[in-house]
Amino acid sequence: MAIQISGTTVIDNGKRLAEGLVSKYSSINLISVTGNSARNGGLYILTTDGISISLPSFGVTPPVVGNQITFCAGYTGLTAGVTVTPNGNTVMGSVQDIVIDVENAFVVFTYVGGTIGWQVSM
Repeated sequence: MAIQISGTTVIDNGKRLAEGLVSKYSSINLISVTGNSARNGGLYILTTDGISISLPSFGVTPPVVGNQITFCAGYTGLTAGVTVTPNGNTVMGSVQDIVIDVENAFVVFTYVGGTIGWQVSM
């Protein structure tokens, strides 16, 4: 089923952006199970309560200053929250997990490097 706004198709039947439209995200992902790793430039719509997802590690595709990853806790009934694990990075200067526990929140992680690592904004 296509998605239209004011009669203009924005998402086609194949779940792709309609011709001529450009996304600011390199990928858009629905996540419903634990064990996924986020990629730089991705939008992650988290559809299940109590799952976890890891930030990119410094292995194959290390983050560089300015990289962004966006998470959306895209559902209601949030009780346990969604856990974002640093995966060897720091988030706001800490190696602790981050729990997103606000329904329908968009949380942006921007890599700033240094001792801060990933900076978090909503």
